[in-house]
Amino acid sequence: MKITSVATFLLASCLFGCSTVSLDAVKRVSSATVMPLTSNEINASVEFTKVVVALERGTVYGQIGQGLGCFAGLLLKWEAGATSHIDGPLVQAARDVFKSAGIKLAGDPAQLFNLGPDSVGELVVAAKIQKIDLRFCGAGTYTGQKGVGYVEVEWQVLSRVSGSVIMTYVNEGSFETKDYRPGGAPWISGAFTEASRHFVNAAQFRALLKIPKAPAAKA
Repeated sequence: MKITSVATFLLASCLFGCSTVSLDAVKRVSSATVMPLTSNEINASVEFTKVVVALERGTVYGQIGQGLGCFAGLLLKWEAGATSHIDGPLVQAARDVFKSAGIKLAGDPAQLFNLGPDSVGELVVAAKIQKIDLRFCGAGTYTGQKGVGYVEVEWQVLSRVSGSVIMTYVNEGSFETKDYRPGGAPWISGAFTEASRHFVNAAQFRALLKIPKAPAAKA
């Protein structure tokens, strides 16, 4: 049989020798529905400050799958080192989840200056992404990509009253697209959104929200 194109040749070759990227190898985490809080369940004000991606330079965090056959392509390596984000899609994803639970966050990222008592929270929350696994198929095609992302996140809550971390909580999240989408999908921010939902549902965090406010100091 005559091979009529390079693409056909590569496909035929890979059918007998190329390895593929397995989306099934990425850990899945059950999805969560945010349970709204009532005003009676929230006594402490909350501030969300940042997301840190704590991967070392050179860490392999995933792989690209070429074509519809998802043939093994380039490994994804984290070259930035530890990075801190005070805005952007990861921070906004967490803020949106907190708001969906009925938690009014201190400060307004749209303002140039945040001043006054409402600009800071009694509980300060930050997140650290410790692991990422991202794999997708369809690179180099017109149909787009499908894939799955996974993150492991450490959450910390600091009390402004005590000046110390009063809660450390580790959880996970995943996000998957099963159909090919032009331009791919936000797999990492989607996985982080899922981890955020699990965090705001955590009984340990909700117990902190119920702690009565510290009485104001007398003049």
